[in-house]
Amino acid sequence: MQDEWPELIAKVRAEQEAGTDPADPRVRALARRWMELLAAFHGGDPGLRDSLYRMQAENSVEISQRYAGPSPELIAYVKAANAAG
Repeated sequence: MQDEWPELIAKVRAEQEAGTDPADPRVRALARRWMELLAAFHGGDPGLRDSLYRMQAENSVEISQRYAGPSPELIAYVKAANAAG
């Protein structure tokens, strides 16, 4: 699971940079996988999930720059794809 994240982030980022509509089926499929990986990580524990989301929000710049994690804009793109699905 951990090894899949960099590849998934890169695929979503490529779609975003290409200007692909978040409602596009390719992007919605990537967003579904994103959410599956998140759910596997927090195991349905709402406290862990909320802590994870809070940590991302509070440290988004560092996570993006230092660890090549998702930027706030990329997370917003994934949220838009999930909302469209």
